[in-house]
Amino acid sequence: MTPGELTARVTFDTCAVSAVLAALGGLVAGASVAGGVLAGGALAVLSFRWLVARAAIVTAAGGAPVSAWVIGAGLRFLHGRVRDPPQDRVGRPDRAGGRVHRAALRRGRPWARVGPQRSLSVEAIEHPPIVRLPGIPDHVTYTWLVMVILAAVAFAASRNVRLVPRGLQNFLEVVLEQFIQMIDDVMGVEGRRYLPLLATLGLFIVTANLISLVPGMGGPTSNLNTTAACALVVFVSYHWIGVRKQGALKYLAHFAGPVPLALKPLMFVIEIISHLARPLSLTLRLFGNMVGGHILLAVIFLLMGLDGLIGWALSGSAAGAIVGGIGGAVTIVFTVGFLYPLKILVAFLQAFIFVMLTMLYISGAIEESEHHAEHQSEHHH
Repeated sequence: MTPGELTARVTFDTCAVSAVLAALGGLVAGASVAGGVLAGGALAVLSFRWLVARAAIVTAAGGAPVSAWVIGAGLRFLHGRVRDPPQDRVGRPDRAGGRVHRAALRRGRPWARVGPQRSLSVEAIEHPPIVRLPGIPDHVTYTWLVMVILAAVAFAASRNVRLVPRGLQNFLEVVLEQFIQMIDDVMGVEGRRYLPLLATLGLFIVTANLISLVPGMGGPTSNLNTTAACALVVFVSYHWIGVRKQGALKYLAHFAGPVPLALKPLMFVIEIISHLARPLSLTLRLFGNMVGGHILLAVIFLLMGLDGLIGWALSGSAAGAIVGGIGGAVTIVFTVGFLYPLKILVAFLQAFIFVMLTMLYISGAIEESEHHAEHQSEHHH
């Protein structure tokens, strides 16, 4: 069976399984679950077809069978993460253009040709972006794409504002109302002035998270530079808000807390350390959750690859047809019915957590000033 025939067969089976699961989910839990299953199935099909197409491109350049290429790429990826290979056994790697050339690994393998242009690569497993701008990192390119998407949506929604909203204007008004309701619940009506900061962060993060689920596109939040930039924006913003509301000296004084005078220096140091840890936790939480999902998806596709369960099921052996067929079907159902809907949920959940923590930090920075203003008002009365 050729890679094209295998791709068509996997696509048909995945679509069929998705349709059955969507029908069952719609009957049991409603249309929202059915829509989530169908969306997960569509993304799974696109990811698999992208992986096969990428493997075919690299194989055409390298001359190695697809199955050996997939397994070799996976082993190289895992081995390189654990430790450096012994130089006396493998030879010194030559790195050029993102490819790894280890001629010693090709000895004794007639299908592996020697040469830097025929070496193995892990690009297909890591879903390289389709569009790459020369000299510009991928996360910067797709950060710009997120900015363009948000700007275009905002322009289209506000181009013809109506008293009775419809279409895109109605959708964005619902989104902003949810932000306002969340701000009122956490910070009170006084916190509405910070809606532009909070809504921008939330919409940017959720859009960047969802982009990373599309095959052939890079997710900006899968890079530490992007998540660190968002965390630093929050860190600087809530401290600046606190200083403006209370004044520099009063804001620094509240770090000591309501403790006896002898303990104030210790409490001040502890508070400074805890505030410095906030951008680190924001950065690593968002980055870790997004990258963890991508790694899990890469492992699933490696198991379902041409030298994995699906390849074993199509090998012609009875054991392969039974074990590989059942295992492949279970893996497809797991990916379509659970993994992709879970990643979509995580994309929204991480944006919600990031915005919620930002509101809590801002609320903590201004609450001392509000308590002081309330105390003065009661004293005048």
